[in-house]
Amino acid sequence: AWRLTRTDASSHGETSCRQEFPGEFGLNIRDYTYLELKTTFLIDDQSLSECGEQGSECPMMVRIDYYDQYATDAKKDLRSWYSGFYYRFSPQYESWPPRCDSCLQDHRRINQGVWYTFNSGNLLNTLPEMPVSIKRVIFYASGHEYDVFVSEIALMAGISEVVPPDVPLSITPTPPL
Repeated sequence: AWRLTRTDASSHGETSCRQEFPGEFGLNIRDYTYLELKTTFLIDDQSLSECGEQGSECPMMVRIDYYDQYATDAKKDLRSWYSGFYYRFSPQYESWPPRCDSCLQDHRRINQGVWYTFNSGNLLNTLPEMPVSIKRVIFYASGHEYDVFVSEIALMAGISEVVPPDVPLSITPTPPL
């Protein structure tokens, strides 16, 4: 497991880990119909409520940088997908935004000190523009003080659902002949 920690701080900081894919536009995923991010992590501590005053300081963030089919300039056309996670919520800060400006969905509140597994579902159905290549995958802790453990992170692509949903198997007895 990786540990992302920052203590005795009263200003913004980040600790991150990233996987870069080679080439100007990264890893080609044009032939795939399914793209999913899965990560398992534990947030042990955070000093800010939710994800901070701007909604951008979650103790756990995941990000995928990608290009859509219209990308022609690797520097200008890079797009990003984010998802944020936190446990601390203080009612006096309830006016703080539930997501950062870059996020498509509200950040998720999870339990403190408990391992949590996040599956994004098919991102190709979620993102407003269809990714055709992945430049990098990043996970990071952001805020003033935080303590986060990450046991796994995986980006999976395929032509069908990569991680099957948990569906109970139903067996109906066959009547005797």
